[in-house]
Amino acid sequence: MNKYGFIILKLTLVGKDIPDAEINFKRGVNVITGASNTGKSFILNCIDYMFGAGETPKNIPEAKPYDSIFLTIESNNENKKYHLKRSLHKFGVITVSTDNIDGDFILQPKLDSKSDKDSISLFLLRLSGLEHKKVRKNLNNVTDNLSFRDISHLCVIPEEKIITESSPIFTSNGFKATKEKSVFSLLLTGKDDSNLISTEEKKLSNAKKAAKIELLEELIQNTSNNKENSRNFEIEDQIKKLDLYYGQLKDQLKPLKSKITLQENSRNILWEEIQYLNSHLNSKNVLLERFELLEKKYNSDLERLDSTIEANSIFDNLPSIDCFFCEAIPEHQNKSVIKSYDSNIVELSCLQESNSIKTLREELILTMSGVKENIYKIKASFSEKKLQLALIENEIEQELKPYINKTINLIESTQNAIFEKKSKLKDIERIDLLRKKLFDIDQLVEDRGQSNSNNSALITNGMELICKDIEDRLLNWNLFDNEHTRVTFNYESKVWDFIIAGQGRGAYGKGVRALTYTAFSLSLLNYCVKQSKPYSGLLLIDSPLVAFKERKLDIVNTNQSIKFNFFNDVLSTFKNQQVIIFENVDIPENLKKYMHIIEFSGNKKIGRYGFIPMN
Repeated sequence: MNKYGFIILKLTLVGKDIPDAEINFKRGVNVITGASNTGKSFILNCIDYMFGAGETPKNIPEAKPYDSIFLTIESNNENKKYHLKRSLHKFGVITVSTDNIDGDFILQPKLDSKSDKDSISLFLLRLSGLEHKKVRKNLNNVTDNLSFRDISHLCVIPEEKIITESSPIFTSNGFKATKEKSVFSLLLTGKDDSNLISTEEKKLSNAKKAAKIELLEELIQNTSNNKENSRNFEIEDQIKKLDLYYGQLKDQLKPLKSKITLQENSRNILWEEIQYLNSHLNSKNVLLERFELLEKKYNSDLERLDSTIEANSIFDNLPSIDCFFCEAIPEHQNKSVIKSYDSNIVELSCLQESNSIKTLREELILTMSGVKENIYKIKASFSEKKLQLALIENEIEQELKPYINKTINLIESTQNAIFEKKSKLKDIERIDLLRKKLFDIDQLVEDRGQSNSNNSALITNGMELICKDIEDRLLNWNLFDNEHTRVTFNYESKVWDFIIAGQGRGAYGKGVRALTYTAFSLSLLNYCVKQSKPYSGLLLIDSPLVAFKERKLDIVNTNQSIKFNFFNDVLSTFKNQQVIIFENVDIPENLKKYMHIIEFSGNKKIGRYGFIPMN
């Protein structure tokens, strides 16, 4: 569970004499998908507005009848629910209520340092562990109170922002770059700029500058002595060889995975066929048992009829004798009953019934023969299928899986070796970075001030962890053909963006820009959670995939497509955090059950039309 931040549970629009427009969210991955113009982006606008945005949500005709907006959130550390209410069309205060006896309280829409009134910004910062933090807002080291709006662009990303060519750390082209760098450094380190001394209060002395230069030169010298032996062509050559070997292993793995997939499919088909044959065999056996019972019944009836015929014959041939009871002679006995009994009719009836039963029995025996033959064929097919299944399972378990596991282990060990070699090269890059800072001592002082003198290493280490997380994420998504795509960070003052595969992020097409922007946002959230750094703890992102077109090779197997890899990665990483994705693309069917999906059809007759109910 996250130490900081909160999650969104419900968003509701309320109006007079109209049904509420409501949408619920859960912890983990939430996907709002469906047709265009069904209110997906409007939902993002409403949430951002409740987070203190300076403008009301965009004016759409469907929302005009509604007058209030409610947002229910839950803090991560206390599991406490808050119900926020605000006017939908008028920029006003936010009323907050809870499920306990604390009572309602009012939040101002804007942070005011001169007022002691609580604001939505302070409230959300308090939940995020970032209350009362200071950040540098200009090169003169003047600080400002942190606002939730200073971090909202990192966790609430609209569709038009996700394809930007500029850094995802910035909200505009350098207008607030200094402050936004400080905000991002605060998230990386957990330390603010409250100890900075502005140049208006105290000018840096020449002696201090000289001391900084001397210290920097000494640091470069010491680092160079420790790492210079590693800076040679051997490391680069080793990396190339490892990359080549890594690629060969991946090439070996692909046909193995394809083969085991085919065999597993065959196994599943055989298993279903065996189950069908087994069920069919059982039904035939039950039928045969019933036929055998019927045959016994026929035989019993025939025996009864034979006995009747025999008894009739005996009865007909009985001699006339004196009565056993009264000793009357035959001439004096009443024979009217005997005269009414005709033995020939009885015998004829029995013979007709016997012949009818024999005909039925012959037909039954013929049918039973057909059933027995069918059973024999089913048993033969059953045995053949079981043998085929055993052979396939043996190949999968004894040959393919061990070979695949061995290859995967080699891939992982090779990947670790590559990472180790690249880490050495990164150490060398640190030396180059320190040398670069010597060219401008004023920029050095500003950079040191921004990181509060002792935070430069923390910022660099944090940035490296985020770069590595982005690199792994892009590799998992299979976004680039080059599986060894390296991600670094460009600290150049006006850039502050990521370099991917040797090219600035902004230089790629908008589909790739959207996905790399998303990778950064996910990695920042993952970093803050893993490192226990204060943060909002959630991410809302609009249309990360809609601008990206799959390569034809990826579309062949949906389980290998970038879209599948994207959702699978997000699901596996953010089980306890909240990620809300707004998308127009279809979600892979076999992943739907693992996420909370809200689907808008855009059709009044099918499912849910959109966010706002349609009459």
